[in-house]
Amino acid sequence: MNPDGKTDAIVRRYLWPSAAENTPSRYPELKEGSTGTYVSQAQMRLKAAGFLHDTADGVFGESLTMNPCAIVEGDTIYLFYAADDKNGRRQVRLATAPVSDPENFTHYGAVIDNSQTFGSFDYAWCVLPHVVKLPDGTYYMLYSGNRGYGESALACFPGLGCAWSKDLLTWEKYENNPVLPSNGKEDYPIVGIAGGGLFCENLENGNYKLHLYYTACPS
Repeated sequence: MNPDGKTDAIVRRYLWPSAAENTPSRYPELKEGSTGTYVSQAQMRLKAAGFLHDTADGVFGESLTMNPCAIVEGDTIYLFYAADDKNGRRQVRLATAPVSDPENFTHYGAVIDNSQTFGSFDYAWCVLPHVVKLPDGTYYMLYSGNRGYGESALACFPGLGCAWSKDLLTWEKYENNPVLPSNGKEDYPIVGIAGGGLFCENLENGNYKLHLYYTACPS
């Protein structure tokens, strides 16, 4: 919130592009075989207002950061977040900082990258990461994939994908993602799924149960 309390006006003016700005024509790099650099109208307005600044190497993100998820191991904070590249595609990225100095982050770039197959579930965006630690020491991540097209905003998100890591730095994506796809059932078709919130309940004898909360868009 600004000191003058005008948060709502700023959000409406700068952060929310119109529906027309989210049509496929605004994503030239998401059309098979096309080239070009994507710059949204909302992004241009934010830069003009002085809210966004490009980075020299793109490790942090070209124009935006979003969806933070932090996990603390030992004396280190591991911050996972989504950010965009020069073409407008978004990846899950990682930054770390000492617990004793939580503003001094080192950025590692993308740890969950986009699929290179046009039309695949995470071709356009890998966003909304959520990480939990399993009893065997494995770190498990769920993230939302965006394929770059759909009849509505949430319809662009066809499911949740997963990845795992032993050290929080190197991640392996599941080859058969998404693990939670839209179901397409006639009685209650789910055309879009995103925003998984995950936590791990430890049970007896080393067993565990994962609890997932997510957003789904019916047709």
